[in-house]
Amino acid sequence: MISRPGRAGGVRQVCIGVAAAATVAVGGCGGSDVDDDAARTDYYASIDAFCGKVAGASERATRDTKAVRQDKSAGRPEAVRVVTRALSQFADATEIALDDLKRAKPPDDLSVYQTATLTGFRTFVTTLRATVKAAEGGGTRALRRLGPDLDAVPLPDTPQQIAANAKQCARFAPAT
Repeated sequence: MISRPGRAGGVRQVCIGVAAAATVAVGGCGGSDVDDDAARTDYYASIDAFCGKVAGASERATRDTKAVRQDKSAGRPEAVRVVTRALSQFADATEIALDDLKRAKPPDDLSVYQTATLTGFRTFVTTLRATVKAAEGGGTRALRRLGPDLDAVPLPDTPQQIAANAKQCARFAPAT
C-alpha cells in the first residue's frame, strides 16, 4: 500500500471547506419575514377554504335533514334514506376538503393544530360513514346516537390567530 501523506489532509480540508460553504449558504439564504408572511397568508387561505367547505357541507346536510323531518308525507324509510344520503354527502365533502388541507404547509407554530385538525376530522368522517352504514338497514338507533358520537370526536380548538385571519374558521372558534 502506498502512503500519500498529503491526501487525507486534502480531503479533510475539502470537506471542511464544503461544510463551511454550506453553513454560510444556509445562513445567507434563510427565509425572510416577507417569505414567512406569504407562507402564513397561504396557510390562512387554505384553512379558511377548508372551514368554508366543511361549514357549507354541514349547512346542506342540516337543511336536507330538516326538510325531510318537516315533510309529513315522508315515511320512516324515506326519512332515513334522505338523512343517510345527506350524511354521506357531508362526509364526502369533508373528506375532499381534508385532502386539500393536507397539502397545505402550516407555519411551524401551527403544525400541531394542522395535525390535530386532519386527525380529528378524519375521525369525524369515519363516524359519519359508520352511522350511515348502520342506518342504511333501516335502523334509526345509529342516527339518534350521531350527535353524541360526533361530540366525542376530539377536534382542536381554533387558535385565535386562525379565527382572526381565516374568517370561515371564526365560526368554529370558542367565544372569548
